[in-house]
This record gives sequence, C-alpha cells and structure tokens, in this order.
Amino acid sequence: MGGERLGDAELAVAELTANSVIHGGGQGMPAIWADGGGRSCAGSATPGV
Repeated sequence: MGGERLGDAELAVAELTANSVIHGGGQGMPAIWADGGGRSCAGSATPGV
C-alpha cells in the first residue's frame, strides 16, 4: 500500500485512536489485519467489544 491509500489508512487509524481517547476514556482496542489482497482495520471504544 502506498501513496494516497496509505494516507487514507493513516487518517483512519488516527481517527480511531482519537475517538477511543475522547469517547472511550482511552480504553479502545485496535485491530489491523490482512484481508485478501488488502488490509483492514477496526476499533472499539469499549474493551472486549
């Protein structure tokens, strides 16, 4: 992954992190994994969800 797509991924991860701190008291749980030919990420502001 590179270029504009990498920038988009960086922004998405930054938003997940900020939302975890602001709305979840810093208790978020990030997840990043390979999905076929690409990458996926998700986050939860509630631990264990």
